Amino acid sequence: MIDWILKTALLTSVVLLFVALFRSKVRRLFGAHVSYMMWVLVPLSLIFYSLKEKTAVIISFNGVNLLSNPQATPVFTSPYFFSESQIDMMLWIWGIGMALFVLFRFCTWGLFNYKLMTQRQLYVLDEQLVKQLKWRQKLPKIYQTSQAHSPFVTGLIKPKIYLPSNFDQLFTTTEKIMILIHELTHVKRKDLFIQLLAEGIRSIYWFNPLVYLLWNEFTQDQEMACDRTTLLKLDKGIKKQYAQALKVSAVAHLIPNTLTFFNHKYERYIMLNFHNKNLSKSIKGTLLILFSIAFLFFSTQLVFACADPDEHGNIISYNFNEVPAKEVVQLIAHINPGEEEITDIQLLDEVLISAKAEEVYAFDFLQEILMTHGIKFERKGLEWKFTQL
Repeated sequence: MIDWILKTALLTSVVLLFVALFRSKVRRLFGAHVSYMMWVLVPLSLIFYSLKEKTAVIISFNGVNLLSNPQATPVFTSPYFFSESQIDMMLWIWGIGMALFVLFRFCTWGLFNYKLMTQRQLYVLDEQLVKQLKWRQKLPKIYQTSQAHSPFVTGLIKPKIYLPSNFDQLFTTTEKIMILIHELTHVKRKDLFIQLLAEGIRSIYWFNPLVYLLWNEFTQDQEMACDRTTLLKLDKGIKKQYAQALKVSAVAHLIPNTLTFFNHKYERYIMLNFHNKNLSKSIKGTLLILFSIAFLFFSTQLVFACADPDEHGNIISYNFNEVPAKEVVQLIAHINPGEEEITDIQLLDEVLISAKAEEVYAFDFLQEILMTHGIKFERKGLEWKFTQL
């Protein structure tokens, strides 16, 4: 488990840095919706890693029970060699950190929603305003609250839109329509579910500073993509009024598990002139994302899949408890392709193996464990040789 976390943490860090480095350039060239799509590379990297060659797990061989003693030592794990106590300690630290992160987010969300529920009043839209929204589905409930400094949407199953108490005084009718369409667009795009997925990834990699440093960039791209979708629904020439609505608030208001209209308003204001319907750019941007996905898939398989069996052997997971070394050699030879020619195996006659292997390369494991018994293991193709150190 800790091996998977460490390797995928490295992989996601590389992908996050790639997205952070190129998102602004991609947004200017192909549009905000394309730069937002780039973030899909992060969860896809985890999926692609999981598609690598699976670990070979055998619980018995030639009548020998390989899982008879779960406390067998030492422990070998790939790509790092940790003792069993170190692995347990790291798992405890990771588990506690993840639990604290989830608890903190849940408590923050719960407290905020409690304040909303106790300090809100239903906001009724007039029929003329409802018609101009052109929303064909059932409208989510809309509330006014003193807890909101800007309009926002929250709620996964039953979305709700919250407006500041002075909403009617702050905005003109046209601006109110634009803001409500923006929040409804978040609902239609299921952006809160995407945020929940991102929060899940953050909880797994809570120890990685990049998931905190780049959260702002992720939500910024989400808002800009929503701006683009919203503006394409509105009449041409409306950008100036949309920009005016963005400028009303003094600061962006950060709210847990919500999508607020005024998040990243300065960057979004600059991007307004780039939100145009350009089929050619959209196609090129989509092809760029598809190419990136394909590149990520093949590079992931290349880097993280099992190494060349001829060099390192297959990835294995075993637990040996005083198993004769000859049985271990026969087992590893059995799961690897080809017919091995083994010499001087009699040196293993009195050797018993007690060790645990967790996703380690078979030949590397055999070499490491035999060295602890003073025996050197050498391979030249299918020729296996054992010598006394």
